This record gives sequence, C-alpha cells and structure tokens, in this order.
Amino acid sequence: MKNKTDDMMDVDPTVQLVVRSRQNVIGRDAVDTKTTEVCATLQACDLANEDDDDESRAPVDILVSLDVSGSMAGSKLELCKETLQMLLRQLKKDDRFGLVTFSTVAHLHLPLRRLDKKHLRDALDSIRALRASGATNLSGGIVTAAEELTRQMGNDNDDQHRVRSVFLLTDGFANQGVTDANTLSGIVENLFSQHPVVGDRTPRKSPMTMHCFGYGEHHDDTLLRRLSNSTPGGTYYYVQNDSNVTSAFGDALGGILSVVAQNVTLHFQVPDEAKHLGVVLEHVYHDKATDCGDGRFQVQLHDLYAEESRDVVCRIRLANRFPDDGMDDNPSIPHLAVQLTYVDTVRKCLAKEDAICVIDRPKGKTLSAVEEHVAVQALRVEAVREMARAQELSRAGQMEEARARMQRVSLQTRSAAPNVQQHPLVQQLQGDLDEVQEGMRSVATFRAGGSKALNSTVQSHEMQRFAASGTGRVCVYRSKKKTAMARKFHTMK
Repeated sequence: MKNKTDDMMDVDPTVQLVVRSRQNVIGRDAVDTKTTEVCATLQACDLANEDDDDESRAPVDILVSLDVSGSMAGSKLELCKETLQMLLRQLKKDDRFGLVTFSTVAHLHLPLRRLDKKHLRDALDSIRALRASGATNLSGGIVTAAEELTRQMGNDNDDQHRVRSVFLLTDGFANQGVTDANTLSGIVENLFSQHPVVGDRTPRKSPMTMHCFGYGEHHDDTLLRRLSNSTPGGTYYYVQNDSNVTSAFGDALGGILSVVAQNVTLHFQVPDEAKHLGVVLEHVYHDKATDCGDGRFQVQLHDLYAEESRDVVCRIRLANRFPDDGMDDNPSIPHLAVQLTYVDTVRKCLAKEDAICVIDRPKGKTLSAVEEHVAVQALRVEAVREMARAQELSRAGQMEEARARMQRVSLQTRSAAPNVQQHPLVQQLQGDLDEVQEGMRSVATFRAGGSKALNSTVQSHEMQRFAASGTGRVCVYRSKKKTAMARKFHTMK
C-alpha cells in the first residue's frame, strides 16, 4: 500500500486514509487467488482539548422532539425533563437549542436559538412545565423539528460547518398522523436529504441527522432504526429502563460535540493502467455504496466523531495479463485508487486525501502473510450481513433458521487464525453474537427484548459506532468523549 499524499502533508490530516490488501504479494500461480479483498480505512483525529468549554469543536444545533403522549406520564417524562436540563448545561454560547413536543399534535415549544441568558431561562421554564397526555403523532414531531432546522439553515450565511441534529424520543408506536412505515421513512429521507455539491469549491450545507431514542419495551424499534438510518449518520438507541435515559442522551451528545468531519465520502476506481492488465473492482461491501458506472464506486460515510474509524471492504479481480515486453518478473501493480473527500470541521475547510493499493504479482506461487486488519474487517462485514438476515428471519417467526445462521457465523469467528481471534473487535463480536443468540431462544424472548438488542448490535457493527444506553459496557467503537459524557450525565441525575 502506498499513499500519494504521505510526502505532501506538513501536518497530520484530520482524517487519515490507508488502503490495504489482504495480501500485498500474490504470485501469479498461487492457488485460488483470482480475487482478493482490499480495505480502505479512515481514522479520525482526537480533539486537542476535551474540556467542556472546548472552543475548537464545531458549533451545534440540537432540536429535541419529545413524545409527551399519555404513556410518558410519571417517571418517564420527569427523567426526560431532568435530562434536557442537563443537556442545556453542556452547550456553549454559539450552540443553538430548540424543543418540539408531540402527542396528538406536534408543537414547537422553543424555536432554535442561541443560548443567551434569556433563551436559556425560557428553555428551562418550558421544560419544567411539560405535561403528558394524548396519542403519539410521531410524524408530526419529526416534520415540525426538521422544518425548524431547515428554516434556520436558510437564514445561515456562514454556518456551513455547524453540526445539526434532531434528538427524537418516544416510548410507543405511531398511532396518529402518518403511521405507515414506508410513507414515514420517505418523508424523513426527503426532509433530511443533503444538498448537492456544486463542483469542488462550494461546500454543501451541513447535513441534518436524527438520533432516535426508543424508551422501554413497547416502542417500534424497527421503525426507529429505519428512520435514523434514513438520515446521514443517524443512530438508534434502545433505552431499556429509566436509569438509562440520561446516559443514552449523554452518549449521543458526546458524539455530536466531537464531530471532526462531515460529508465524508470515499471514491473507488481501478487505475487505467491496471484495467489493461485485467484488474476489476467487482464489489464494495457497504450498504451506502453507489455504482457510478465505468467501474467506479462511491460510498457516503457522512460524519466522523473524534477517534472514530471506518472501514470499507472491496473485492477486486487481480491482474492476470502480463505482456512479455520486458516487464519485471515481480511487478508492483496499482490495483485500486481511493480518494477521500470531506468537510473538515476542525480546520473549517474542504479536504481531500488520495491513496493507492499496490499489489506485487511475481511469477510463481509466492503469498505474503495475511494482513490482520483486512481479515478482521472482512469478518465484521460477514457477521453484520448474517445478523441482519437472522433479524429478518426472526421477525418472520423462522427462529430455527435464524439461530442456525448465528451459529455458523459464531463458528466462523472462532475458527479464524489465532491472531484474528484475539483481536479486540473479534473478541467483542464473539460476545455480541452469544448475546444475540440468547435473545433468539424463542419468539417470545425475541419480542420481549431480543429484537431491540439485535437491532442495536447490528447498527453498532455496521456503522462502527457505539450507540447504546448505560455506562458500564465496554465497546471498541466508543470514543473517550462519548464515554465521558455518558458517565457525566449518569452521575448528574
């Protein structure tokens, strides 16, 4: 692997790009080596200052859309009110906060505004006065929140680096307004869609993201994850009980307060010289991959929090034509070119990185050692695919087949090479697979909580982002900022 920009950078980029192949030396006569896997890895920097008053981070817009239907009465709503007051205390003067509530109808309680003393006082008074009653107009809560964020975006001339998020919390199913899942998902995709880029010089408006919090055992986890996934970088949180509300909000807030890159996009293509040698980019294993034609692919990864990493695994067909024109017996062939583009919210600029994956194709059967990182990521991708399929089967009542799929992927992780098995990510994956299977013992256990736990697990490994309530769980994807904020919220309640 060779990075074109390594020698050109005077300082470390906010997001580093590295491209690796499963093996960097593959002999032309080696058995079963017509294709190989390549992994493009992004690594976000850490923020220089982790203090609460950190002025280096991007300003944020947070608009909370809170379910105040009758089922939220009592301790649920009281805890949410306390949590919102904690949230307000973490924001700085350039941040903006707004509040929407929804029951039978949705209401904009607080327009999105900067937190001067008056707005802070008004916000605290409005939160304390909230009462629960009525049905659950989920669509109204979403539309009202998105329209308020969009309205404010139209007034911004110099805030393209803002981090804009909706926090949606509900404990039930949509039973008022738009209730059809497909229609509601389409509405969300339209409302939260990103503006196109005009050339390389004009940054798009910063994206709007929605983080959905499902409270208790009786919410529609399938819908909430689908809705959050319809927004760029959105996440679903399963809030199992009252004690987890504060830590879930704290974890999500810790993430958006540490965004270092937005509109993160990877572009893949085979270099022209490699095409003539038979190299083909056959597949990109990512749900956001787009085939752009002519062998080019694009993957939108949306935003990155400080310390986070992303890995996109591809399958390429290796060079198989070697003209007898004096070419070196051990040619180093560039098989894949990868370009990273993003909005750098730390340096407030557009950024670009390039990397090329080079594989040696000597005569004979030589094979170099397997690159551990690529093997681990390929295993993660396979596990996510199998868990998602098992989820579909479980919802259809086909528990036996779903369990069989999970057992096969568990066996696969435990049959990997010793160094791969000992990797922290694979260790966590094995534990998560065991936990998932426990929640699939029967249709009853799946419906009681297994479905929601599985949803959260699939999302975590698919996005490579921690999004769960509670403070005790160790996760390889959880950043220091998210961990610290979750603990802070938990101890403040």
